[in-house]
Amino acid sequence: MKRYLAALATVLFFAMLVISTACTRFLAMRKGDCSQDSSVATSRATSLGRAGWARYNPRNSAFSIELPAEPRPFDVPMPEDAKRAFRQTKVYTYKDKNLFIYLVSYESQHPAITTQEFRDLTAGFLDGFTKSPGVSEADYAEETSSPCKYSLKGEFKQNRTPMGWEGFARAKGSSAWILVAPYPKGGNDAVLPARYAVD
Repeated sequence: MKRYLAALATVLFFAMLVISTACTRFLAMRKGDCSQDSSVATSRATSLGRAGWARYNPRNSAFSIELPAEPRPFDVPMPEDAKRAFRQTKVYTYKDKNLFIYLVSYESQHPAITTQEFRDLTAGFLDGFTKSPGVSEADYAEETSSPCKYSLKGEFKQNRTPMGWEGFARAKGSSAWILVAPYPKGGNDAVLPARYAVD
């Protein structure tokens, strides 16, 4: 478990660097947007009913997620060029002995995020995530259910410790969210809560 927590702490450290990578790529031509996307940007539309878990609504936005406790927010400084695209970027984390959640919320300067901007934003995040210090043998796959909604899954080694992760990216209107839930491979006590939070 100590190795797991150490790996999670490292993930949190390098994830702070991901924001800059993602933000600088979020400067694309504006065509087709996520204002009319029919998918609701929530972890799941109705309660899953897991004992002791509650639904939280970070930033009082269109996004909500069920967790054992409220995720902790903190601000991330944005590069100057990213301020042309974003009004705000906020990071939320939740961690206990079995579960680690890293959620990034983006608020565009424009009334709606375009599908190309959302694609570039997600690609930038994943690029930074998989190329961060201490990470090797990273691979991931994404499943697109709409131009503004992706399911994500992958694996990597964190300082030679095999890790898996699941997550998603959503955009609706002027907001976008990217969530990742890493866990040590081979430990169902971590995999199941991670999948539950991501569903």
